[in-house]
Amino acid sequence: MLRLEVQQERIRRRLGEVPENATSGQDVTVSSLVYNEVPLGVGYGTHYTELYLGLPVQRASMIVDTGSHLTALPCTSCHGCGEHTDPLFDLAKSKTAKYMTCKEYSSCNACTENRCHIRQSYTEGSMWSAIVVEDLTWLGGFSSKRANAIVEHYGVRFPFGCQVQETGLFITQKENGIIGFGRDKATLMTYMLKAGRIEHDIFTMCFSPTGGSLVLGGVDLTHHKTQIAYSPLVSHNSGYYPVQVKKILVGDKPVDVTENQINSGKGVIVDSGTTDTFFVSGGSRSFNHLFSKLAGMDYSERRMDLSAKELAKLPNITIILAGANGEEDIALVVPATKYLSKADDGSYYGNFHFTERSGGVLGASTMVGYDVIFDTEGNRVGFAESDCDALKGRKYSEDDTELLPKKPDGPVLSPIDELGSSSSSGSGSLALIAASNKDNQSTTSSSFGFFGQILAVSAVGIVVVAVWLRMRRRGSWTELNESETVRGPLRGEILDDTDTPRASGSPPQARSPGSPGTPPPLGVAVPRFTIGSDSESDHENSPRIVIAPTENPRHGYSH
Repeated sequence: MLRLEVQQERIRRRLGEVPENATSGQDVTVSSLVYNEVPLGVGYGTHYTELYLGLPVQRASMIVDTGSHLTALPCTSCHGCGEHTDPLFDLAKSKTAKYMTCKEYSSCNACTENRCHIRQSYTEGSMWSAIVVEDLTWLGGFSSKRANAIVEHYGVRFPFGCQVQETGLFITQKENGIIGFGRDKATLMTYMLKAGRIEHDIFTMCFSPTGGSLVLGGVDLTHHKTQIAYSPLVSHNSGYYPVQVKKILVGDKPVDVTENQINSGKGVIVDSGTTDTFFVSGGSRSFNHLFSKLAGMDYSERRMDLSAKELAKLPNITIILAGANGEEDIALVVPATKYLSKADDGSYYGNFHFTERSGGVLGASTMVGYDVIFDTEGNRVGFAESDCDALKGRKYSEDDTELLPKKPDGPVLSPIDELGSSSSSGSGSLALIAASNKDNQSTTSSSFGFFGQILAVSAVGIVVVAVWLRMRRRGSWTELNESETVRGPLRGEILDDTDTPRASGSPPQARSPGSPGTPPPLGVAVPRFTIGSDSESDHENSPRIVIAPTENPRHGYSH
């Protein structure tokens, strides 16, 4: 049977030992789980997971967003909320929900009748307001038959925004809400770590055009095609995941923009909640000139009529990131099938933009085809070429030893063409290149000498074996020993005062309440990208609104 079904069956066998009438808060005799992996769905440029809330369980589809830290979804008390994938959350039906008081939640915008109110608005017109509620919460892709038992005994009490009003794009999006994975104490990751549900402050997102996977607390190597290449985070205090972009190439020609310009302001962040990719406007003229020269046609963010043969001949765009060790940079090769989006009439439009006053965003259009590792513990972001749909079809036997992901002897590096070559592949490619400050040094993967390749492969082999030996102990569902078992949560229980979320401001940040499913007809405003306020300090963050892919994309600064 499918791997997910086997995991579900294993949990059902464990939960079968628990009386059906057990109430939340009773100590359970079964072991707790170290949570690891869930499937992702795909919307219009955005990826989402399923969040299970309260008892009896209610489900909500949630956009996964590394560019924000807030989690919010519409409730039945919401005024003017749109229709979404799942029913609106009904607070009255949950036996385990409680309102957070203003003392318990430190980031309230207002306090009424000792209830904490939060609000987020955007200059393009969209906004939402919410009351902060705490309830049992669990991420998953499991069937609803045993969802109550799973949430009751393994759920984490977590505060989120119960939206009472939403406007603009929040109404038209199909997903119910958004779940933030930014570097902040208010995220579900933090609460799962505190509760012992995961062991490490690391998660991965593997995006494909049709879905993918989200792993919390570890890395699943089974679908990797290459080694993981890490780029250090350039700020330890940022609420985002900023990386150092050294160059941008069209074919093998560098865009005429300096490294300082590219990384100005808040820097370039890796953001799963932004559908498109954005760079500083200073490179726009050079980029358009190079593309026109190499492609024989103009680049357009509005409309490009292309045949399959013409699409395959377009040049790659390559993003050069600083390597973790200072000696090897990382080349993210993005083919035309990724930097161009297909409209419902068969035409294409560009999703790479040189429009920012400073800094930029590596959005979902860059992440597709990679397993992106957000390693907060190591202060780095990693990339590995991956088959992100492979998990759907992998089968496992009923033997418990087969329930764990099969780890390969070591990721095998795929042959990398020269960076300037065209590619019709939708996955892109990754290469490690020799770092150099000399302008005339080649930036292609062929810059390795033969002897250097042998040394590099040997070093990679040693690292991979060490990682594999460690990772093979970790499965998608891992038991804690009895001494580490976490008791069931009590109704009304909250984390201690040190775990309350810190007050949050709003540096430029991407979030995308984008519409999933079939793209709407032309002319209908749909989510495309997100921009946030730049008025606050760098170590704080707030959601950005997604903007429609109409003829003139707009920035929606939060305030």
